[in-house]
Amino acid sequence: MSIIELRNVKKRFGENKVLKNISFKIRKGDLIGVKGESGAGKTTLLKLLIGFSDLDDGEIYYKFKKEKYNLKKARGFYDFYNHIGFSCQEGSFYDDLSVHENLDFYAVMHGLRKGEIDSRIKKILATVNLVGKGEVLAGNLSAGMQKRLDIACSLVHEPAVVFLDEPTAHLDRDNQQEVWKLVRRIKKKGITVVVTSHFPKDLKRNCDKVYELKKGVFR
Repeated sequence: MSIIELRNVKKRFGENKVLKNISFKIRKGDLIGVKGESGAGKTTLLKLLIGFSDLDDGEIYYKFKKEKYNLKKARGFYDFYNHIGFSCQEGSFYDDLSVHENLDFYAVMHGLRKGEIDSRIKKILATVNLVGKGEVLAGNLSAGMQKRLDIACSLVHEPAVVFLDEPTAHLDRDNQQEVWKLVRRIKKKGITVVVTSHFPKDLKRNCDKVYELKKGVFR
């Protein structure tokens, strides 16, 4: 069953046609990779998929358990954003908050009840291999741990789909592989994952399907 469907999606910035007639479907539980050179439009595609940027043309549809969304109409609706998570390249956590405080912030933002937040955070810390780091300031974590915290923030509300933009960028090889282990654990939980990367071999090794963005179209 498809959980996401894009139909003839287009996006341009001035005269630059970044995306041209992008159409594809993503099945529930799939781990999808998107590769392409810097500037190919990978981040632009993810921003369209999560509603952070407007389509110039085309449609994006989501189908969760009982809910169906046309993204043009769903943007801004609180319940839609409780179904998705997003980890950007720059990171969305706060350096001056502890790991636990960061996760608590995102849990509250997504409407989790106070009685379930601590158990949810305990569970997510185990998933991202940060057990025992709850009281450490995020700014004092290593680069690899910070990336795993950022992904944890995108997962604390247990979304159906999570988007990871270049999650292994600027990490050494050991930390890159640690992130990929985490991505595979996320998939095993039944969460649909869409990940972009500059490393095609890693995408091919880990993903169910890999798309290449080149000159605004999929190859």
